[in-house]
Amino acid sequence: MIRLAALDMDGTLLGPDRRLAPEVVAAVREARDSGVTICLASGRAPATLFTFQDELEIRGPLVCSNGAFVLDDSREEIFHASLSPRAAGIFLEDARSAGLHVNLYSRHRVFTDSLGDWARLYQERTGVVLDLPGDEGMEGHEATKVLLIGEPGLLDESEKRMKERLTAEDGVLVRSEPDYLEFLPPGVNKSVGLARLAERLGLHRAEVAALGDYWNDLEMLQWAGFSGAMLTAPEEVRAAADVVVPPNTRHGAAAFLHLVLDRNRAVQSTLSPRA
Repeated sequence: MIRLAALDMDGTLLGPDRRLAPEVVAAVREARDSGVTICLASGRAPATLFTFQDELEIRGPLVCSNGAFVLDDSREEIFHASLSPRAAGIFLEDARSAGLHVNLYSRHRVFTDSLGDWARLYQERTGVVLDLPGDEGMEGHEATKVLLIGEPGLLDESEKRMKERLTAEDGVLVRSEPDYLEFLPPGVNKSVGLARLAERLGLHRAEVAALGDYWNDLEMLQWAGFSGAMLTAPEEVRAAADVVVPPNTRHGAAAFLHLVLDRNRAVQSTLSPRA
């Protein structure tokens, strides 16, 4: 039985307009009513996920910041990881010299020291409230993760430079959208956060399903007992999944949840006593 379903947001649960389609809302509520706990698993900060939880009428756990910050269904912290000040500083320095927009996530807050076009775009996409870092600057805040936003070609160059300057012990570089480059704490990805959550809930990975669409979902799909990738996902991400579902323009998240429910019904039928 699948008891926990972890769903990526942008490109997966949300449509191209970054809103929830009625078909997806209905499928989430059906899964919830069947006893499946719905976990939103995203690179986003918690506050922007709370709004979607309210719309979906769920109060499940959250895997935020691509696995670095996990909350239970009471919105209490289960797990948090952070970058070392040295590693975060190197990343921030390079981003500024390249003219890239920087968001620094610190648990529930998102800081930026530039309120230009990229900041406005990110706010439009996510609804996040960006904080200015104050006199202490970005380096004065604990970094759950750092997000760079910019033209894909510039991010490619930044990623190459950072791979030369930083090691796996410093942190993890991952692309979460074509114009996003993220720097996560060492060893962290969505599967790490999801595994911590499953452990807290007393669930085996075979009881966990996961759905995603991009490189930052790869490890989560590999870890989950039953996983799905959107048709628009990169080839390697699709290959890691058990099933490939239609894109978000065709409500693939709803299709995936219906597959989860079909699997659960099949398991229940084998367990039901025969007349």
